[in-house]
Amino acid sequence: MVRAVPQRIMTDRDESCRLFRPAARIWRGQGDDERERAPVGTWGPGNFDDDAAADHLSRLTDQLVTEVAEAMSGDPVGIEPDEYWGVAVPANLELLAVLARTDHVGVLLPEVATIEAWKSDYLAVWDSTVDGLGPSPEFRAARRAVLVRTFDDLAELRRLADAG
Repeated sequence: MVRAVPQRIMTDRDESCRLFRPAARIWRGQGDDERERAPVGTWGPGNFDDDAAADHLSRLTDQLVTEVAEAMSGDPVGIEPDEYWGVAVPANLELLAVLARTDHVGVLLPEVATIEAWKSDYLAVWDSTVDGLGPSPEFRAARRAVLVRTFDDLAELRRLADAG
């Protein structure tokens, strides 16, 4: 049985990008007749060790990235700290980071430059509006640190993926 290591983190959303490198093949069918056997892209027993699971994971992570991209390209009011996307954007980014750390095939991550642009834009809105909500200085500082870490962690995961 030939075994190749699957690519662990997707780095491109381009349609021409392959989701993973060739995986070990498990054959269905009986006998030695080649016509009775069909290859299945499965490389292990885990829930995510299969082409279909990797495709599913790439769809889920693409949805998270798309939601963030749409929120970040929309009206800045939508990402203020007391608005839905003001909370959901960092939540989506943290979910992406959690999924990327699992090392499953199919995780889609945005480019580092995109993450850094989102960070700059998001924090500009946050910094200009959060004081209107009356947080304590301690909460404000702690929350901002969490937001910075959220963007930075995801960017670092993408850098690691790019480095191979």
